[in-house]
Amino acid sequence: MHKLFSQILVFVLIISNANAFEINKLIELRNSNFNLDEVIKLGDVLENVHKNNSFKFRGNSENFFSQYADGIVAIFTDEGTGSGVVINDEGYVVTNWHVIEGFDKAKVVFRPPIGAKAVPTAVHKADVLIIDETRDLALLKPLYPPKNITYIKFPKDYEFTDEYLVSQEAHCIGHPEGFRWTYTKGIVSQIRGQEQWSYYTDKITSEAALSEKELDEELSKSIWHIADVLQVDCSINPGNSGGPIMNYKGELLGINSNFVEGSQTLNFAIALHEVQSFLDGDIIEPISVKEKKSIVAEFKILERLDYNEDGLVDTLFMDLNQNLIVDAYYIDDDFDVSTGNEYGFDYVLLDADENEIPEAKIYWEDKTQFEEYDIEQDGEFDILMIDYDEDGEYDLVQRL
Repeated sequence: MHKLFSQILVFVLIISNANAFEINKLIELRNSNFNLDEVIKLGDVLENVHKNNSFKFRGNSENFFSQYADGIVAIFTDEGTGSGVVINDEGYVVTNWHVIEGFDKAKVVFRPPIGAKAVPTAVHKADVLIIDETRDLALLKPLYPPKNITYIKFPKDYEFTDEYLVSQEAHCIGHPEGFRWTYTKGIVSQIRGQEQWSYYTDKITSEAALSEKELDEELSKSIWHIADVLQVDCSINPGNSGGPIMNYKGELLGINSNFVEGSQTLNFAIALHEVQSFLDGDIIEPISVKEKKSIVAEFKILERLDYNEDGLVDTLFMDLNQNLIVDAYYIDDDFDVSTGNEYGFDYVLLDADENEIPEAKIYWEDKTQFEEYDIEQDGEFDILMIDYDEDGEYDLVQRL
């Protein structure tokens, strides 16, 4: 009996020692990866979310905010914070590139219940999967996202047109100036095709004194953005970046990106079709602000067409105002360089507002310049202007 008890005791000790050894390995692994600074930062994130998520709302519990706010997340990096929108039931998040710029990982916080503290499991490490610096977009994949995710759907009938978008309700939820899950409402004021703006480095925006060489380096790091955008009048501030503009049904129309300094109503969001193109893998090669300056230093021929393949250019697509968007077409209509102006072009179409509806047609007969102008932008010319002596001033104006 004593011998059997000894054997059992030895076996228990072996098992206990084995378990202790496994636990020791786990503890050693934990100790090797433990970062107190990271834990403190995590605590700061949780406290930040709780402090700014304590407001309760009166009225209908099923108002717009309560239905869709859970589809918007807060995003944290070591250098700042922004907003993001959940786009599918796997928890993928779309935000601005400038929100996570310089990082391949970020922290994403899903909205806790009103008044409830965000717990450590509410903070999710996220991988940055794709970026498009030109359109200021990024896609994040949170690790182990919560169950029963609320996500923002895309409208099935979306069109980037005045008729579809202008005057639509624009609902915005984000984190302006650190005030978490803030709701504002306005309208889509206008759509802007191929809008351009620049993202400058902190050294440039801080207006620090830079040498010519240092400025050149910072301009090389600054990005020239180009995208179709929505102009909206709902209030947007730093911290809203990356959050959604939604229609009255809570469907995504765009991603908040930038605003005009000093104005509360001139705000811009990357249009939904740009977001969809980005998600489909169409990534535009970025151009730095330095490169932009050299690209737009003079008038640009953006495209040449030779319709009859005789080696002579029949149409030039021109950029006259140095923004890389076609605003003039030089056309040799009869494929005969002996007619038209001295270069063989029979007429020029001008599209100053770059809406792909030319408002002016200019042509020449002998030394007389004629211009037909479409006032109503309906595709039909309304006025004829004639400059008999080619001095740049029209001598006759009449209705067509």
